[in-house]
Amino acid sequence: MKSNIYNKEIDDWNVSWESAEEYRLCCKQEHSSNDETALVVLFNPGSLSGSGDNLRKDTTLRILREIFVNTGYNPYIINLYTYATAKPWMLFDSWEKKDCPEYSFDELKPSDFSAVMYVYGAYELEKGYEQDIKDRINAIKEPTIIQYL
Repeated sequence: MKSNIYNKEIDDWNVSWESAEEYRLCCKQEHSSNDETALVVLFNPGSLSGSGDNLRKDTTLRILREIFVNTGYNPYIINLYTYATAKPWMLFDSWEKKDCPEYSFDELKPSDFSAVMYVYGAYELEKGYEQDIKDRINAIKEPTIIQYL
């Protein structure tokens, strides 16, 4: 599965993301007033995927732009799961598609980030998915860059 990198300007931000078919692998939002990069770990991608037709509809990315605008940090967003759905229940309904087979969190480097923020809610309490979600959280925190921040 080939991935593509896209880029759009929105509200004085440069938003770039990598997508592969129905997956969003990562997203970086950059504002000219910010110099540092913060890793933001979310649950699953929202409306933004593909070439970005739904960029303005992605509420989470808009809120992150509002939060980070005067902080000195640009948010670099990864998700526990890469399948792009507008609502978490849509991810649960398509659980077999939750991960892009070609994507690995191991490619992230500690030197690329100065801070980390976990914002994935309490979905590890979702019946039938609890252990899988807890395992993913631990897999991201332990062997990857996040343990070093």
